[in-house]
Amino acid sequence: MGEIIQPRRMFLWSMAVIYLAAFVSLYVQIPGLYGNEGLLPARWQLKYSGKSLWEQLLSSPSLLWFGPQLGVDTHTAMELLCLLGAALSFAATLVESLRDSVVFFCLWALYLSMYQVGQVFLYFQWDNLLLETGFLCILVAPLTLLRGSRGVREHDRLTFWLTRWLLFRLMFASGVVKLMSRCPTWWGLTALTYHYETQCLPTSLAWFAHQLPLWWQKLSVVGTFVIEIVVPLLFFSPQRRLRIGAFYLQVLLQVLIILSGNYNFFNLLTLALCLSLLDDQHVNFWLRKADKISNNDSRLCSWLCYLLELAVWSLMIFGSVVCFDLKLDSTKKGITSKTGKYLWEIEFMYKPGNLSAPPAVVTPHQPRLDWQMWFAALGDQTQAPWFTSLMYRLLQGKRDVIELIQTDVSQYPFHQEPPAYLRAHRYRYWFTEPKADGSYPERWWRRVYDEEFYPTVHLGNTFLETMLTQYGLKDKSPPRRLPNTPVAKAVRWVRSHVRGVPAPVLIWTLIACSATLCLLHGLQSRNKHTERTAGTQKEAMTDQKANAPDSAPDTGGKSDEEQEAEEEEEEEDGGDCEDEVEDCEGEEKYPVGDDKEEEDGMEAEEILEKRKF
Repeated sequence: MGEIIQPRRMFLWSMAVIYLAAFVSLYVQIPGLYGNEGLLPARWQLKYSGKSLWEQLLSSPSLLWFGPQLGVDTHTAMELLCLLGAALSFAATLVESLRDSVVFFCLWALYLSMYQVGQVFLYFQWDNLLLETGFLCILVAPLTLLRGSRGVREHDRLTFWLTRWLLFRLMFASGVVKLMSRCPTWWGLTALTYHYETQCLPTSLAWFAHQLPLWWQKLSVVGTFVIEIVVPLLFFSPQRRLRIGAFYLQVLLQVLIILSGNYNFFNLLTLALCLSLLDDQHVNFWLRKADKISNNDSRLCSWLCYLLELAVWSLMIFGSVVCFDLKLDSTKKGITSKTGKYLWEIEFMYKPGNLSAPPAVVTPHQPRLDWQMWFAALGDQTQAPWFTSLMYRLLQGKRDVIELIQTDVSQYPFHQEPPAYLRAHRYRYWFTEPKADGSYPERWWRRVYDEEFYPTVHLGNTFLETMLTQYGLKDKSPPRRLPNTPVAKAVRWVRSHVRGVPAPVLIWTLIACSATLCLLHGLQSRNKHTERTAGTQKEAMTDQKANAPDSAPDTGGKSDEEQEAEEEEEEEDGGDCEDEVEDCEGEEKYPVGDDKEEEDGMEAEEILEKRKF
């Protein structure tokens, strides 16, 4: 490792500038924030209870306790301390000898005094970081004011190494906390699509950054994760070029944040900490000064170092591509990416979830879980006790419950391993609208986040266990053995064959099979009826032809019209006879023998008349 004299000096000067900005920024806001008529008067935090000054300093270390001794109130004492801090830090930026341990101790004590009474307006992350970094400055800075310029004691490397350790903790924690928050936007690589317009104080450039395409926003999130989680591991690399590469990546990230958002001195403070990654050799390269360090490494050693560095950067790029599944999308002319299985808003098959998925048609199937999800969203989770059971079973990775969400289990993001954590969010959905040019949008739905529906839980979580016990959902009985009866085996055999088939497909397949069989049966019955009718007619015609000479009346070669005329006359004669019979009903009856002879005579006369015709 090379000398670090120049980076140490640059770090101390940068800290003096940051202290100056912090004190001046706070000074102009003291009357409105902490004045006697401000939002949170500082005097409420300093209660003079008659204790000694030492006891008060121990209970709340602040130089403001000396206000009464100086004859000023708390408000005025705060302004006085800010003016002293601004003046001292300004002097330190101009005079190198004032970048001393004693001076930095005074700056740290002054800011700590403000912090003690600052309440919520001074409880930001950067205020804590400034105090922690400021304390390290006391260790890093030389002690010259008390010992004279000739007694400058160059600190050992350990003190400046502590600054690098603080930088590692800051950056690594910044990346990990994004994942530990379980925020779907960070895990889904879409955080920057919201960040630029939802941050506290965006800059003008944030508007332009927000207009960048989605694939670029996702790629930027990937880069953020790499710079904040992976690159900090290079801070402790024995290869200086790897450390310098890590320095430039950190600077790139901080500069981009500065350009797109107003985060006061936070990013400047991070840049100051990044100076701990440099050495005199690289600073001299900036200043175009000759390097006094001779390179005695052999050519072979240099080439091995280059190959090692190339392998590290290549592995970092390859790991990013694999972990985030980065792919070139030629159709959209961009890059698609995802975070894998680590966090997914688990998508149901039928209810709205995937904004790009069209609404499903499932009639006549009723996905009962999807329906209950809709009803559950109308209230809170306490009104849907079954939802606790759903969370519990998904954490256990129960396949039967998973198939209620995705029939094809391979589409379920946690099919290989159950999720470690689960939570539920409630969104409000609307259909998208056609574009101004009349074309249709790429997505079917648009949604807005409403609130958290179920808190983050895991197996063994106190809240989850309490809810399971409260609703009586935890089965305390031992696992039951599956029966091996023929009926049970048959039922399991059927289940194994329909498993994985979507319910609408199964239902409509059975309906289609039923309709097909009914149609075939109908066609078969119709053919049989047609054949039976044709056979009957054929037999009737055959019988008619066979019986035609015996049973056919002797028409004497008469035409059909003549035959019909004869039949009509016969019917008329039959009607006259019937009238005669009716008229004779009232006459005196004759003996049986006479009646018989009379009837025989009448039949003979009718036969003679027919033969005449």
